[in-house]
Amino acid sequence: MVQDIANTHDGDDSDPLDAFLNSIGDLRDDNTTEGCDAGSDDHHDAAGIVTPNVDNIKKNDNGVQQSVAKATCNRLFDDIYLVDPKVDSIPLSDVVKLKKRLGIETMGVRVPKPTVSFQSLERTIPATLTKRLSKLGYLEPTPMQCQALPVLLQGRDSILMGESGCGKTTSYLLPLVCHVLVLIRKLGAVAPKRAAYCVIVGLTREGCSQILVVLTKLLKSLNIRVATIASGYDNYNQVISGTEFLIVTPAKLSDMLSRHALSLSNTHAVVIEDFPKVYQKHPDESEILLNQPQAMKVIVSNSILGSGTLGNLRQYLKSSVTVKFHVDTSLSGITIKWISCLKEPSRIQKTTFITDLLSHFHQAFRMIIFANEKVTVEMLYTFIQNITESVNFIHEDTPRDQMFSTLEQFREGKIQILVSTDILTKNVNLPKVDYVIIFDMPRKLSRFCARCRVCQTHSNGVIYSLLEKHDHIISGLICTQLDIEGIDVPKVLSQLASNWKPYRDSRHSVRGSTIHMKEIKEVEVMIRPMNKSTTDHILTAKVDDTFTQSSEKPVEPNLFVSSNSADHIITEGSAPVEEDTGREYGIDDTISSDEEDIVPKRQLIKPTGLIDMEKIKQRRLRMGQEQL
Repeated sequence: MVQDIANTHDGDDSDPLDAFLNSIGDLRDDNTTEGCDAGSDDHHDAAGIVTPNVDNIKKNDNGVQQSVAKATCNRLFDDIYLVDPKVDSIPLSDVVKLKKRLGIETMGVRVPKPTVSFQSLERTIPATLTKRLSKLGYLEPTPMQCQALPVLLQGRDSILMGESGCGKTTSYLLPLVCHVLVLIRKLGAVAPKRAAYCVIVGLTREGCSQILVVLTKLLKSLNIRVATIASGYDNYNQVISGTEFLIVTPAKLSDMLSRHALSLSNTHAVVIEDFPKVYQKHPDESEILLNQPQAMKVIVSNSILGSGTLGNLRQYLKSSVTVKFHVDTSLSGITIKWISCLKEPSRIQKTTFITDLLSHFHQAFRMIIFANEKVTVEMLYTFIQNITESVNFIHEDTPRDQMFSTLEQFREGKIQILVSTDILTKNVNLPKVDYVIIFDMPRKLSRFCARCRVCQTHSNGVIYSLLEKHDHIISGLICTQLDIEGIDVPKVLSQLASNWKPYRDSRHSVRGSTIHMKEIKEVEVMIRPMNKSTTDHILTAKVDDTFTQSSEKPVEPNLFVSSNSADHIITEGSAPVEEDTGREYGIDDTISSDEEDIVPKRQLIKPTGLIDMEKIKQRRLRMGQEQL
């Protein structure tokens, strides 16, 4: 039993967690349905939400609420999300615009409104974790975190889809830590022996180590146990004694279940990272985790899952919410003016244009100037200071406190001009911007569109793009995107793009364009129908196989079993239990790539499936003698 789960390691991160948890209990008694009812919108996608009839909402509100509560009533993780009044007051029309600007789409029942800052989650997240987030550099949540954090704090099943780097890992780790803290206080004890409150499955050892790094940083000031079981990190004793978080590969999970080193009866949350690859290579282990009725399930995918896959997944998920993030490269509905600065030195032409533009403004306005390098940002700040004092700058090396105060002054209108790098495009809590000047054109189309989306919050916003001679590649990509959307290509942009050979060839080619634009492709995963008896049979078969291996003759392990078979029994990597004198290495312990189920070439293996170390030593000795 843990007496004080919030024992801090340093004085700066100390926080009275008991008082925080008690305050949550008091607030729950006052309003038990606030986290589920308030701050929610309808179940349509963000791209095309139709405002429902108010009378129908009031009529069916109780029924929908009861269905959601019924689906989550048996869960061990409670709804701990307390909606901030500012978030709750956002109208539905603004929520639709915010989701469109962030590039997120949601699907589900009673989806909570996205948050725009970590400050709006202070009623739910302990102050200790809030301090850790600021120390780790989390100034503002990413678009994925804006929507995923409220959903997961409600304890609901979720499907998170987005490219790598969009913040999916922190989106589910932070709510899980909050749920575990509340659960420990509720039960008065930590995880029992051979149990893990949260099981996180990563496909490879490298993927598990990345999750461990993020989780360790969040838990620096909290006394919560974390166990990692992967190739090279397979100390089962840390699981046998019990752990709150278990990060494991599918092969090691199968091995622990067959040895009775882990029981899933006390598992409250299940996370499957990179779901398409994990299910394709380890369908049995995936179905075992998905068939845990009382556990909150989180499916994470770096690719966009197809409608068929999502439909099959929902048979395992109750009252789930799907959050999809994708980079929007659409340029329709945006007012862009192209300014030619082709003569050298082009920087003088650009600064002259900014001077002339600012001289025509006599009313209050907000302007953002984007540059590629930090040196250019500081140079522009110094130059504009000679024209007006209402200017400031931010970039990657700006201190967090200074960056936060600068953004706050820009929101309040105390600063009219803000010079920045692309770090500002990641900020989701920006006010309405009247003008955006792209001083340096980026090298990627996605970054150019991200800069343009900053101005989408204002219907009359204008974007000025300053073009140089060496911007022919990005100009060709923009022209290709405009052609795809059926928008007229400006003459100055087309002439500059003609200097890029692929675009010039695409215009004169009969077969069509030779420029391949990146398209969003949906991935379909063949998920087997839900069958609880089949899962029990798999578990029984794995346990029986462990006890019969010692009595049967050693046979060559079948490493190429079809994943479509329901009786698929994974035998690779199931080494005997370690003794105090040492341990034997399994096949997957020597593989560093993500192909853990493929035996490397020229590897000496015993009939039992273990590496013959004596033969390897003899071969090395013989090779050394031949070289002499």
